[in-house]
Order: sequence, then C-alpha cells, then structure tokens
Amino acid sequence: MGGLVTLKFAETNVYSGLVLITPVLPGEVSPAPIDLVVDPRELWGPPPLDLAKHLFFTAASEDDARRYHSMLVSESARAVEQAVTGKRVSIDPVKISGPVLVVAAEKDVLCPPEEVKRLANLLGADYRYASGLGHGVMMAQDWKHIAQAIHQWLTTHVVGLDVVSSASIRPDPSLLTNDARSLEAITSVADHL
Repeated sequence: MGGLVTLKFAETNVYSGLVLITPVLPGEVSPAPIDLVVDPRELWGPPPLDLAKHLFFTAASEDDARRYHSMLVSESARAVEQAVTGKRVSIDPVKISGPVLVVAAEKDVLCPPEEVKRLANLLGADYRYASGLGHGVMMAQDWKHIAQAIHQWLTTHVVGLDVVSSASIRPDPSLLTNDARSLEAITSVADHL
C-alpha cells in the first residue's frame, strides 16, 4: 500500500522522483476488486501462509516465503479494504508532476500488470515489467535485476542523485525486520487518506 500513500504524498509535495513497485491502484485506474473479507473496524491479521504466498510471495522460495510470512503483522483493515475493494482511494494525476517509474510484476494477483500499466499511462510514467515475479518483487530470488533497472532509471531521471554502483546492490537482512512501529505509522497515514 506504500505506492498509493506515495501518490497521495506526491499530489501536495515536491519530490525528485518516484519509484512505485507493484503499487496498490487508485480508483482512477478502475482495478477489479479482489474478493477478500475485510471488517474495516478491526485490524486485518496476517493471512494464512498459503494465501500469503499466493498474494505476496509468488516468486519467493518456500523457505523465504515462510520467513517473510513470520514477519507479517496486522494491518489497518481500512487500508486493506481501500486497496482491494471498490472503495478505492482517488488521486489527481495532474498534481503529480515529477519523474515516475512504475514497476509491474507478471504474477502479481494484487496489482495485475495490465492494471499497473494503466496507472503508468495515467501518470505519463516510465514503466518496467518484471517477468516471472509476483507482488513481492524484492522478496523474490531474482530481485537483483529489478534493483538494477530501478538504479539505472534513478541515475538517468533524478537530477543530482548520488547513488551507489549497481554492482554493489545486495540484500541487507537487517532491513527485513518485524518493526510494528513502522507499520503502524504507515497504516496510520493510510487510515487518514
């Protein structure tokens, strides 16, 4: 849901560039609703492992999917409802006026690539397609080629960006933490959209 929060931020704030990786889609793209039972008055607990693999970890190994699943925490049910039902958040694409890269994934059932492509077109954004990957693009075993494509886009589209060499891109396990405070802050922002 970070992509949608980022788009709302971009409507009213100056930014150098946006990279939206398998973003949750705004209402303007008219995405098809996903059939999930959500009570907006309660936290949405982590889904069972099989459903989480189907929704988030499609291209992750079995061991990685289990590890990532163990890190999931409850989320704002209202944000989940807005992300997957007909009650989508709206954006004003006219107010989003900087360089944007939108990344879609072939096996993403939450944000299907054809719908993500419509978002890229709506925004006049650059578009990349991740073959063979699902929603959790950066959790897949093949994450590095997407990281390198994003790196290349950033270095050519974001003025004054001083980035590291793509040769030094490697996963940092310390970034994969179960930090509920960070998730609470993000879902709190989403609840106010």
